[in-house]
Amino acid sequence: MQANVDMVKAQEDKIIAMLDAVSQEMCNYEKITNPWYISSLHQKFVIVKEMISKKFKLRERGMAGTVRIGSWNLHHPQPSQHSAFNYKELMRIFNISTIIHKCNLDIVALQEVSEESTREIMGQLNIFAENGQQWQILNSDVTSLAGRFLYRTPSIIYSQHCVEDEKFKWKPMIADFSVNNSWNIRLMNFHLKSRGDKLTNDEEVIEMAQLVCSKYSDKNKDVILLGDFNCIPNFGGLNQLGYKNVFGLQDYTNTKSCETYDNIIVPHTVFPRLVDNGIDATLKHNDPNNDHISDHRLIWAELGY
Repeated sequence: MQANVDMVKAQEDKIIAMLDAVSQEMCNYEKITNPWYISSLHQKFVIVKEMISKKFKLRERGMAGTVRIGSWNLHHPQPSQHSAFNYKELMRIFNISTIIHKCNLDIVALQEVSEESTREIMGQLNIFAENGQQWQILNSDVTSLAGRFLYRTPSIIYSQHCVEDEKFKWKPMIADFSVNNSWNIRLMNFHLKSRGDKLTNDEEVIEMAQLVCSKYSDKNKDVILLGDFNCIPNFGGLNQLGYKNVFGLQDYTNTKSCETYDNIIVPHTVFPRLVDNGIDATLKHNDPNNDHISDHRLIWAELGY
């Protein structure tokens, strides 16, 4: 436990040093001539430092030999124009990265997020990273907010990128990964288009599962569906196709705690290896401290291999 505390303290020191450097850069920036503006920015960075000094604990693994896979709709945070001066964006990236880090994820599927913002999140995660680990980004082949992946090396190796399927209005991103050279998985990162008729989306989820069974099944890989489905997937229909939701009807994944639109759907053969799952409760509805991060919460599943 002390090792975790020491690691977090080292990470905090890194962040504080980084902010000190940025703050100094801001004070030397030639175009800033208003002393009040400089003072105001300085006070904001003092607040940031105080927030960073609060300890956050890594969520421990349920057991050895597991992989923790997450999914999060980030509500399309815009990339910063100049990260040194966009205080809100700096805080948003930091808060997103902190939540991903403390959940101790190995892979996270993201929806509604730009490549620029994803790279900033990856950069922040790599400041947190220890023991030779490094986060990598996997982008969509097309210009799309539907999906991106962040994954942690060397335990996770990206092995193949499958082209997005044209069948869906918002194309799912499909990628293959190897977990510690022991388990090959194919992740399908979905963000189904929001509609007034949620039944239509529900039918699309079943259609999606049928497509997986017919087109994307691989005897050497377990196919996992995850993302924002913009509906509560049909449990019965998925069960008949050999799939099972990790989260139930009352496992609300939005900040209002009234919807279960985000989910991780695994094959029946994989479900018994579910060690743990979680919905991060950091974000609260109408909480100004969220700084418009998202109206969705990060979800994750820990699976043995």
